[in-house]
Amino acid sequence: MSWWSYFTGKSSSKRDLPKNAILNTKEMIATLDKKENHWRKQVLEQDNIAKLNAASNKSAAMQALRRKKLLESEINKLMGIRMNLEQTLFTLENANINYEVTKAMKQGTDAMKQISKGMTPDKVDSIMDDIREQIDHHNEVGELIARPIGISETFDENELNEELERIQQEELDEKMLNAEKPPIQLPSFNTNKYKYNQIDDEDEIKALQEEMAI
Repeated sequence: MSWWSYFTGKSSSKRDLPKNAILNTKEMIATLDKKENHWRKQVLEQDNIAKLNAASNKSAAMQALRRKKLLESEINKLMGIRMNLEQTLFTLENANINYEVTKAMKQGTDAMKQISKGMTPDKVDSIMDDIREQIDHHNEVGELIARPIGISETFDENELNEELERIQQEELDEKMLNAEKPPIQLPSFNTNKYKYNQIDDEDEIKALQEEMAI
């Protein structure tokens, strides 16, 4: 089986192997931490026993010191194991990240292949030609629908010019008939002279009335 089948294989256990390995390693580190804490407490206990029996019971004190040294040696080994596990965990986590990234890239590539399956530049060009043809057809149909029914779009230009000249002549004739006549000049009338004559007549009548009254 090729290495790529590790990412795309049918076995779910193989696909879950990196995650399970990370979880197991973390659990092992946690177990070692608990064991180390327990042993360190025992080191303190043996140290206290040695101090208490240093003067009164030398044999018990020596025995406690031997246990203390043995525990400290085991703790050092445990710390080395823990360091190796941490390095393994770091490597596993990076490998898992690479696995997830590679799997995502593979899925993306497969999706792009599926989307573009059967799509070639020639087919795309053919589709675009069909679209342009349909647009031209639609525009042609629209122009036919919008064209007035029963009215020809071609006319005799000479006939139109003759009709225009006739209309212009009719308007000119109408303007000449309705043209204003020149105003009639009336002789000037001397209104001042008329006023003077009117005043003289009134004076004569008034003088006559006075004579009759006498």
